[in-house]
Amino acid sequence: MSTLPIHYEHLVIGEITLSKEGPSFAYDPRWPHTRGAFPVSLGMPLGGGPFGSESLTPWLANLLPEDANLLTV
Repeated sequence: MSTLPIHYEHLVIGEITLSKEGPSFAYDPRWPHTRGAFPVSLGMPLGGGPFGSESLTPWLANLLPEDANLLTV
């Protein structure tokens, strides 16, 4: 199992995990209680999770550049 921490400024707000079942995202348990906390996506609300590939994949795809810029990535 591989993990990738997700940061906002200096805080770890969650973690992407890649397992045999596929990728998933879970918020760090402290993040929803942090002042100013926000969901990383409307499809992954605070207090929910872990979120599977049906929620995670569109969010990740939306982080990539669009059009011709995607070809250079």
